[in-house]
Amino acid sequence: MANVIHSSEYPRSTFLILDNLQCLVAENSLDTILSHLKQFYPPRKQPRIEVKGKIYLAKQYAIKFGAISMGSVNKGIVVEVEDKDQSRVSQCWSELTAFTKGLLDSSQPMDVPMFARQSDRPYLPSDSMSHYAFIFEQLRKTPSVTGAIK
Repeated sequence: MANVIHSSEYPRSTFLILDNLQCLVAENSLDTILSHLKQFYPPRKQPRIEVKGKIYLAKQYAIKFGAISMGSVNKGIVVEVEDKDQSRVSQCWSELTAFTKGLLDSSQPMDVPMFARQSDRPYLPSDSMSHYAFIFEQLRKTPSVTGAIK
């Protein structure tokens, strides 16, 4: 199975994320091809997940805050921090975790499973999309909490 992800940062690209988090990047015409395949391979019936937010710049960092919604239900908040000066995870991971922990005032470990197996290759947009697919899958497994706050 696969998930299709679109990003406003890369409007001409479609990211097809497989269940093993491998990523296929293609131009938007992939959507047309996939729509023709629906009659042979019915899509999974999963609600659409959307992230909307703002981007802030602080020195060499781009900080992206986004609200995650599934249908009409808010599921959480995602914070993405990008080091504009470095393109290799191995070179900037310690700086990114220190910056993010200071930004969020968090003592939680910043373990990201997909980066534990990264080699010393450049960080690509497909890496971000694979990470979003991982986050979305975790949110799909989390039950929604409803109720009034008094």
